[in-house]
Amino acid sequence: MAGGEELALGGMIVKTDWQQATPFAEQLGLEMSELGAVLVDGFGRTDVPGVYAAGDMAQGPGVPMPMAAVLVAASAGLVAAAACVQDAALARIA
Repeated sequence: MAGGEELALGGMIVKTDWQQATPFAEQLGLEMSELGAVLVDGFGRTDVPGVYAAGDMAQGPGVPMPMAAVLVAASAGLVAAAACVQDAALARIA
């Protein structure tokens, strides 16, 4: 195919390489998945108190990879923001 010849196929599966770019995560000492995503709980909390992650750089519990869809990333950001506000409010009470 490099020479431009045609090849009739009934279907094809392509494996893409995926690499996460989160250099700050290592600097902060965040727990990372094998794929290089930041591991978070269901509310976007990382293993470092006060640090939250969402979107395609965060990998939630039970999910095999980060969810890269725009709508999922946006909703994960809203959930992480709500958790951040909740944690801040609870810290003021304590």
